[in-house]
Amino acid sequence: MNKMNAVFILSFLFLFIACNPTPPANNQDNSGTTSLEQSELILYIAPELVECGGAEAKLCMMVKEKKEEEYRPFYDQIDNFAYYTEGFEYKVRLSISPVENPSADEARMIYRVVEVISKTAVSIPETAPLTFEDKMWQLDNYRADGQLIAATTSGSYTFTPATEKYPAQIDGFTGCNNISVTYTMDGQKLTFGMGISTQKACGELMDKQETGINTAMRSIISYDMDGERLLMMDSSGTVLLQFSVIEELPLTDTLWQATSVDNGAGASIQLLPETTVTAVFSNNNSISGNASCNMYNTTYEIRGDALRVDPSIITTRRACTEPIAAQEGLFLAALSNGTHYSIRGNRLDLRGEDDVLYLSFTAVPPLPLIGTRWKAIAYNSGGGAMVGVMDGTMITAVFDEEGKFSGDAGCNSYFSDYTTDNSSLRIGNELAKTTMDCPDEKVMTQESGYTAALRDVTTYSINDNTLELHTADGSLAASYVAVKERHLANSEWTIHAYNDGNGGVVTVIADTDITMTFDDDGNVSGSAGCNQYNGRYEAGNEALSFGTIQSTQKMCIEPKVMEQEAAFLAALTTVNSYHIDGDQIIIRDEHGSIAIQLKAAE
Repeated sequence: MNKMNAVFILSFLFLFIACNPTPPANNQDNSGTTSLEQSELILYIAPELVECGGAEAKLCMMVKEKKEEEYRPFYDQIDNFAYYTEGFEYKVRLSISPVENPSADEARMIYRVVEVISKTAVSIPETAPLTFEDKMWQLDNYRADGQLIAATTSGSYTFTPATEKYPAQIDGFTGCNNISVTYTMDGQKLTFGMGISTQKACGELMDKQETGINTAMRSIISYDMDGERLLMMDSSGTVLLQFSVIEELPLTDTLWQATSVDNGAGASIQLLPETTVTAVFSNNNSISGNASCNMYNTTYEIRGDALRVDPSIITTRRACTEPIAAQEGLFLAALSNGTHYSIRGNRLDLRGEDDVLYLSFTAVPPLPLIGTRWKAIAYNSGGGAMVGVMDGTMITAVFDEEGKFSGDAGCNSYFSDYTTDNSSLRIGNELAKTTMDCPDEKVMTQESGYTAALRDVTTYSINDNTLELHTADGSLAASYVAVKERHLANSEWTIHAYNDGNGGVVTVIADTDITMTFDDDGNVSGSAGCNQYNGRYEAGNEALSFGTIQSTQKMCIEPKVMEQEAAFLAALTTVNSYHIDGDQIIIRDEHGSIAIQLKAAE
């Protein structure tokens, strides 16, 4: 903006009344008619303009009536003072004329310079250039639908200046996805260029926030800093993004979530969106977390910013699919190869002797015990050994705010009471279960072993997205991971149980798979156990209905499979509502009875 031509906006009631103990008033003569009076005012005008006007910032003069007073903003316009130049202090005589019958958005007074009494050159001290490239920032507000909206998740953002080899770049974690976008700066001009992002499904509120960030970056042309705030604006000066400084976090007892890893060739790559990789450095020099698929733990040593992780890393032994297994190998190698670390705000970088960036992490808040849906990954079998949950089965646990503990034991649902105080946890002696008869004896054995392990729980601990339940002697009773938020569409579901049409809910026959996938366009499809099916669905506010379902016409050898398929397809015609609870969907008929029970596909 050209400061000489800045528009100076004034609230007359603020300035004029303050400047005139007896402000001019409308006078009435004996005939009852009103005459408009003109008055004069002498003001000192400061040698610098300032931003004023709140959200829609403008440049304003600073004025005072007396030499010894402090300057204050002048919000109105002086009609014939376009020759004002910064670097000079003015003393002027103004005429003030009321506007007859002004409109609601029109100024009430007209200000004009009658005389420039003095014009004195004043040296303005140079201020250091504004910079945001030495700080870590969190998003406070973004503009959407014409208004600034508080960020659902603040995330973290760092700005790396350009080098001879690389352009300037912002790297950020939105709270769901990682982004990297180039930018250019010239003074307080700022524009963003090309960028990349991971593509996790984040839920409605986070999707809206990420869309708002992306839209804003295409329109931003300038920035300003107000103390610990960073404002980014469009061509009209409207604030599109607002950030605040993140205070530096400690290395220990902070939950760090990895955002990038060295690919083994000296280049950083983003982590797979379906994985969560974490690290917690404890005060007793142990480090543990989730390596992508398996849990790990080892020790570390620290001296100044030097950090050495013991390469003898202990991990669980789950079989991991590709490419998750490959990523896990890269992470564990990078963790062992790091030699020093740095923390900026809530970002942790681990580098090697050649200063290669091996790992980047972002601090995330730990999950609460209450209200989080937990999925068991292992339990104590009773002989002091931990056994993993069988493939194709799911055991869950939820602690609610009313002191109720419940979940799915793999076949039957269970429920009990619980009490907790700090890290202590007691599960009620009476652990009740439903009485479904599951055809697979191994599933029933697992269910009995898991529920038995819960009886001796006395304490719990949460490490990143992992919950561990312990007995009085410190033995591990069960371990869980937090279940990610699911949505009806764009998730793959398998049928766990269905209404057989005779008033009973039965589980799917062992070694058969019934699946269901919903897309955003109202299409549903899957396998009914033998034949493929597809059709249309409508959903909204947990209401759900299916249109005509079509299927292929294969004849399957096993009669029970064909009977199951027919009963499942018939159950679809009774559907009335649904509810997503973590990794499962309960679909009910119009009477509230369970029609179909689905689980998220592994």
